[in-house]
Amino acid sequence: YFISDRTGTKEVWVMDADGQNQKQLTKFRSITIMPAVSPDGSRIAFTSYYRGNPAIFVFSVDPLRQLPFYNQVASMNATPDFTPDGKQIVFSSTASGWAQIYVANLNGSGLKRISSTRAIEVEPKVNPKTGSEMVFVSGRSGPQQIYRMNMDGANVERLTPGEGEASNP
Repeated sequence: YFISDRTGTKEVWVMDADGQNQKQLTKFRSITIMPAVSPDGSRIAFTSYYRGNPAIFVFSVDPLRQLPFYNQVASMNATPDFTPDGKQIVFSSTASGWAQIYVANLNGSGLKRISSTRAIEVEPKVNPKTGSEMVFVSGRSGPQQIYRMNMDGANVERLTPGEGEASNP
């Protein structure tokens, strides 16, 4: 899965590992970015500006169809990633005012805030081997850096040295 703007707007596309059989999946005619694939490959989640503010969309891959995902009222719900069991999605949302890390069930229910700081925190990626921790981007120490924390928000640790900016873990 990848993003291409070859149709004039950024959309989600799929292709074989060798680059063959490229096919456009979304047709929102809007900015669509940051695809994440469920561990079993049956779903993709991504961020799209299709409805105005960035929101999370979840699609079944076969057959291709949009699945329900409740986006809480916020100026941004973005940067999704699946937990290793495929039962939840972690993402960033401004529902609390600042962009923070949240986790929810596959349909957006059961929302739980994980991070709680007065800094922008985005781009969570769950450890696919353990499912017990994640890395994410935070501005809590100044310029954005990459941090690690437990799935419950405990044991936050900066991983990058603090020189320049770091993103996209």
